[in-house]
Amino acid sequence: MSVTESPAPAGGRTKKTAVDMVLTLAVVIAVVGVIVLLVPRPNQVSQPDVDPVAAAASARPGLSFVPAVPAGLPAGWVARTAKAQVGTDDVPMWLLQYRTPGGDYGAVRQARNPTAGWEARQVTDGREDGTVRIGSLDWVVRSRRDRGITSWVLRRGDLTTVVTGTASQAELETLTKALPAGSLTQPPQPPQPAAGATTTTTP
Repeated sequence: MSVTESPAPAGGRTKKTAVDMVLTLAVVIAVVGVIVLLVPRPNQVSQPDVDPVAAAASARPGLSFVPAVPAGLPAGWVARTAKAQVGTDDVPMWLLQYRTPGGDYGAVRQARNPTAGWEARQVTDGREDGTVRIGSLDWVVRSRRDRGITSWVLRRGDLTTVVTGTASQAELETLTKALPAGSLTQPPQPPQPAAGATTTTTP
């Protein structure tokens, strides 16, 4: 007499296969997690420091003034941006921005014969609110306290210099006092030709 064994229910095999898949997926996730934890990751994107003196020399050909660069700033001031650019109302300008020792930012912005719109943009539309005396000069206060931004404006002849930032007033005073006096009052100067360029004089 022969005995025929009944095949195992298909449902049991399906259940076992599903369990195996879940276990395999769990192992893969665990391995990936370990790899992610072991790979070092920088806390922030590294940004190279800027040489403001060299940047000012490079920017000079496109400007009708010598860009102001602070001298003798204490340790902890790091230049992050230094360049000539075309600002609001197509005004050529000098932009120099630092990270301060306190971790905030302080910036110097300059332009010759700027428009009211250009100045308003540099001070985030801050209204005039008296003056502050820094060294021997009186700067117009145009701060936005509602945004934590302090802005001082110096208008000397046709040259306007703005010191602005989220830094403390003490840090911004340090930045302002470091600006050479001669860079804040300059007679009109034509843009210089770029190095290697030739100039043509029309008779």
